[in-house]
Amino acid sequence: MNVIRGPLTLMLLAMIFIGGCSESADKPEEKEEKEEKQTVLQYEGTPLNIAVVGEDGPADFPGVTYHTYSMQNLANKDQLEYDAIIVMKSEFEEAAKKTFTPFFNSVDIPVFFSDAGDIGLWAFTHEEMTLDRAKRNSAGFIQGYMNATAEEERTSWSYYLPDDPTEADRTKAWVGVFETVESIGE
Repeated sequence: MNVIRGPLTLMLLAMIFIGGCSESADKPEEKEEKEEKQTVLQYEGTPLNIAVVGEDGPADFPGVTYHTYSMQNLANKDQLEYDAIIVMKSEFEEAAKKTFTPFFNSVDIPVFFSDAGDIGLWAFTHEEMTLDRAKRNSAGFIQGYMNATAEEERTSWSYYLPDDPTEADRTKAWVGVFETVESIGE
């Protein structure tokens, strides 16, 4: 029996040693900090100027400047010198009025609708459509479009959130919006 016990003891010691060597040298607190840093996503592109319809705009991001308007004031501006427009959910009722349909169909910068959830974009771009009639089963958290040019057709985007979204998921969606806007401006 002593013959078997020696090799088993040696194997057990080797497994403990190998297992101990594979353990990370990071302390538990350092591991949590590293994971947290990896999930923090920020917009790191060129500076953007965004017109926002509604008081409660998106979270602040470095390099993104917001200019707040009412729907009426924005639609009445002679020239839009912004990289994009974001319409907040609190302003959907106003924005869906048919008096603003020509504005949404002619604006030459990207337009995004925040927290759209179950509203289709056609609620804002078709005069005969209402918010209730434009409801869908599911739509992106943020939906956007850019009107057609002579060379290209209308482009649209949707940014979805997972079930039980975190703040990091929302941040990722907004960063996606800003990166899209930046790519259009290039």
